[in-house]
Amino acid sequence: MLFQSDYWFASNWNEKLETLQNFIGSSDDIVTLCIIGKDDVQAILDTISPDDIPCSLALITESEANFIKRPSKHSKTIYVSSGFDVNTLALMKRLYPILAIFV
Repeated sequence: MLFQSDYWFASNWNEKLETLQNFIGSSDDIVTLCIIGKDDVQAILDTISPDDIPCSLALITESEANFIKRPSKHSKTIYVSSGFDVNTLALMKRLYPILAIFV
């Protein structure tokens, strides 16, 4: 059984942007975010100033992977899935990420 205690729910552009900013700015111990939704997360990330991204960042979707390399001691990863499928559940069981649901 998968237990998820930490999650964010975002239903509009500003809430989604705030979710990404909170994840990026969170402590170095929080390194993985799994987003369930069909939004273009890359477009939302593009609105964040590179100066406001203090870490290396990887964005991994079902079709591609993009990386923002920053001179930093830590890195964070954002996984994006269009829904809860076998691969997404396996990822969540393996990594215990923060979960974000974008509707």
